[in-house]
Amino acid sequence: MIGTVGRITSAALLATALPVLAVTPAPAVADGPEIVGLQTGDDGRTIMVAPGDEIHVRFFARHNEHETWIWDVPTTGRPDVLYQTHSTTESNGDSSATYLVVGQGLGDLTAHRRCGAEEGHHCPPVTLPWKVLVFVR
Repeated sequence: MIGTVGRITSAALLATALPVLAVTPAPAVADGPEIVGLQTGDDGRTIMVAPGDEIHVRFFARHNEHETWIWDVPTTGRPDVLYQTHSTTESNGDSSATYLVVGQGLGDLTAHRRCGAEEGHHCPPVTLPWKVLVFVR
């Protein structure tokens, strides 16, 4: 008796689930390369990308009363994996770079933030590193 009830219950659940599954749209499939955006808060992350994807890195300087924390241009230790197509530093301390994923394996992006003080003021002798690991699938 328990086996019969179990089969009936399973059949009823399957009958009600099939129409729901039939009308659920399939997830969208990416048609081309993806663009991945990175910024200050992404420090320490590991991201997964594919050949042909682009990585856009953008840093904004932080301005205090007598000092500005400025960024250098993000660089990679693996130009065979991540090819830099654009980079810039702006007079206000912002920086950015764009990378095209061209190889397989593990790459990285690194940058540093440092202090620039107004005349007559001093900055702490600190350079703050930023790093993201990039795994190409």
